[in-house]
Amino acid sequence: MTYTLTKESSDKYTIKIHKNLNESIPQLIEEVDSLIKEGIINFEVNLKDTTYISSTGLNVLLSILTKSRIAGGDTCLSGMNEKIANLLMITKLNQLFTLIEN
Repeated sequence: MTYTLTKESSDKYTIKIHKNLNESIPQLIEEVDSLIKEGIINFEVNLKDTTYISSTGLNVLLSILTKSRIAGGDTCLSGMNEKIANLLMITKLNQLFTLIEN
């Protein structure tokens, strides 16, 4: 599983997930922790190129959301295909995350 981090503003980064989000990504969580320590507290997770999210992948998303909200920021999700949007609805995570329409 690969991802890229892009600085959008002084307090926001975009995390683009490539392909499947089906494993734990300790390196990403460590990078999010470091960014939060630097004052970057808002994240957008772009799922445009993501075709599958496992329960472990959902946990990664929830970890980023929790860390950003504890710091006073937020995490939003964007670029979801219909399958991922349905997964978020079934798990009711669409009520926790801010969703950005395509």
